[in-house]
Amino acid sequence: MVMWLLKNEYRNYTPEEILHIFREEHRLSSFLDPEVDCELEITKDTTIREWRRHSNLLPWPELYKAENQIFNIDLPYETWKKAVFPENKKFNNFYFL
Repeated sequence: MVMWLLKNEYRNYTPEEILHIFREEHRLSSFLDPEVDCELEITKDTTIREWRRHSNLLPWPELYKAENQIFNIDLPYETWKKAVFPENKKFNNFYFL
């Protein structure tokens, strides 16, 4: 997944960078949305289901569009589904094919 420009060359986000983005997104949301559980710390062992349950998120058909904006990408819904289902998948196994 090509993500950003560095010295005029594109490169992929690393799994650690993806985890950091989701962690920061959750942390910032906890200040803005009282329904977001600020006690959850997103780690490599956090499941997609736990993240969704504690984050007051939209259903996937809408959420993938928001995540595309956050990551500044244009992945189709089917690609997101492959990355996030089944929802018992942990963030250490989160990747795009």
